[in-house]
Amino acid sequence: MIIVSDTSPISNLLKIGQIGLLREIYQAVVIPEAVWEELKAAQDLNLTEVLASDWVSIKEITDRVFFDSLLVELDAGEAAAIVLAQELNADILLMDERSGRQKALSLGLHVTGVVGILLTAKGLG
Repeated sequence: MIIVSDTSPISNLLKIGQIGLLREIYQAVVIPEAVWEELKAAQDLNLTEVLASDWVSIKEITDRVFFDSLLVELDAGEAAAIVLAQELNADILLMDERSGRQKALSLGLHVTGVVGILLTAKGLG
């Protein structure tokens, strides 16, 4: 299963001390370089667990034209996550922002956010 994440699901789960849920539920998560840069720029996040993990990988997007077209309506992390999800034919895109989710859904991507992750975790016990 291929899971791509935008910035907010990772940052929000870090803030509530539940980043491990991503590994428990999905085993591995791929983030685009732009998301990694956004995470590093956030002053209030402790990225130690992410840096030490073997289940988070960072991958650069290749379709810069599509990325640039998405920047008209989305931020860099959201645009890159959508592009990477399409490039990898991801099973799930993790994203919380409404505009990004709507765009991803319009492109046929399966999207869930932090609430969906927490509900899945609850269902798994």
